[in-house]
Amino acid sequence: MGAQREPRGFPEGRRTVICRNRMILLVILLAALAPQAFAKDAITLDNYRKARKAVAEALEESGGMEVLDRARGIALKGEGTYDLSVRLQGLHPDINEPVPITEWLVMSTDGRLAYESDMLVNSDAVEHIRYIYDAGQPTLILDLINRGAFWDAGPGLEEQAGRYARMVPHVVLTEAYNSPSLRYLGWGGEHVVSFTLASGETLTVTIKSARLRKVEYLLDMPLLGDAAVRWTYDRYVRVDNLGAYPSHVTVHLADRLLKDIRYTDIQTNIGDHPLWSVPEDIEIPKQPKLASATEAETTAPGVRQIAEGVYDIPDLRAGFHVLIVEFDNYLLLVDAPSGWYEMQQLPAMNWASGETSGSIGQRFYDTVTRHFPGKPVRYVALTHWHSDHLGGIRPFIAAGASLIVSPVTRDVIMNVARARFTLEPDGLPLEKTPQFMVVDGELTLNERGRRVKFIDVGDNPHAAGMLVVWLPAEQILYQSDLFEPRSRGFPAKQHIPVMRWFVNWLDESALRPETILAMHGAGKVTPDQLSEMRVLNELAASLQTTSSP
Repeated sequence: MGAQREPRGFPEGRRTVICRNRMILLVILLAALAPQAFAKDAITLDNYRKARKAVAEALEESGGMEVLDRARGIALKGEGTYDLSVRLQGLHPDINEPVPITEWLVMSTDGRLAYESDMLVNSDAVEHIRYIYDAGQPTLILDLINRGAFWDAGPGLEEQAGRYARMVPHVVLTEAYNSPSLRYLGWGGEHVVSFTLASGETLTVTIKSARLRKVEYLLDMPLLGDAAVRWTYDRYVRVDNLGAYPSHVTVHLADRLLKDIRYTDIQTNIGDHPLWSVPEDIEIPKQPKLASATEAETTAPGVRQIAEGVYDIPDLRAGFHVLIVEFDNYLLLVDAPSGWYEMQQLPAMNWASGETSGSIGQRFYDTVTRHFPGKPVRYVALTHWHSDHLGGIRPFIAAGASLIVSPVTRDVIMNVARARFTLEPDGLPLEKTPQFMVVDGELTLNERGRRVKFIDVGDNPHAAGMLVVWLPAEQILYQSDLFEPRSRGFPAKQHIPVMRWFVNWLDESALRPETILAMHGAGKVTPDQLSEMRVLNELAASLQTTSSP
């Protein structure tokens, strides 16, 4: 055998010494770092305790941790104003439109909550509605104008109720105090703390002189993108069994005053409050079973043919039926819906559950590109500037579609394109400039026998710059929000004024449509529904003639 070689590397003894030295070095390093780690933990713990102390002082000023239980619930009545323009639902986007609002909130200690509001939701439509939440049960919703009722059995009802419950400052403070995510952000004459809700939103809370002053959060808002929402509390009063309570609350959306409310009646020991009951003239439908999250999952939207080359997508979002017109080499779409935030809640929740500001528009785009392969979306016509009809436009801008709009809607879209959407990023770069075809009275697309006319209806009760879409060969008229053809309970009282206006406009125009399609309701207007509005117009004209001197 040949001579054995020594193993490569260090001799055994030397390796042992080096390993020992490395161990010693590691121990020294850990010893050096340990005070920093302990200091960091101490700072974090100190921060948490500081935040908790500030919140505890505000809770004490409000009656203490268990005050709502001792008070046996709370009932509020508030009166004030709500700005439809700030809410992106008014007559004109640049003109403030504060309208009266009255709201009620009742919250018991056994898991029941009721919220009711009476207000204009558009310039032409009043809504008076009540939500009754009961833990573990579907939510009963009362339409107090049309004297109807229906159930919401979908998932997330407990979370909905919780967002209304945070209208009560004590609920926000209690959640903050009990949250392991509570952090102290600073002191500049005010304590500023933050905490994260189970739903993922972060609330920033400002406390001054042991009283809640502000609650702020960020919202992915259709048309606005990243938007700050701020609730401000002042004019504290002493309430029996409750402690200090703010009698005045304002809500700002993107630094514009949305809501200004004064609580004129604050009660405790509520017992059997009237908001729990249902008026005798309202029939309650059979109560359904609660749906699971799996059962509530939405199916992919389907495309339905209406006439040769004319289609719609029913319920792209529940109650929104969008129009598609097919040309030889491209597509025309009408409107780009988005979700809807309930701004009375804290924080606001998207009623289109699971949606972001742009997800419905993206689903619309994906559906048409899948169903009509090889035919790009060249045009998107937008009937008016309201957020629920316009908020899904960004995917189409990114794809290079030209937008057929009124001058009012064009100005809104320019702001949409420049807005930052970092909370829920989409594919639209900031440098992308929208391409427009602006309707000045009328505008017509005409290609190989397919004609589509876009008509500005002029001054109307719903929104400035309102367009309708007319297909003369097919005798089809498409409109949004000017006529709602409900399949049951027609006519909805709140929509009668604008529907009467639309019928007058239609009868004075040169249009004689065989089919009138609608974005909302059943999606198609019946002759009987048109006749019913004409009868109301004739009756009004007759009464006016009779009363004239």
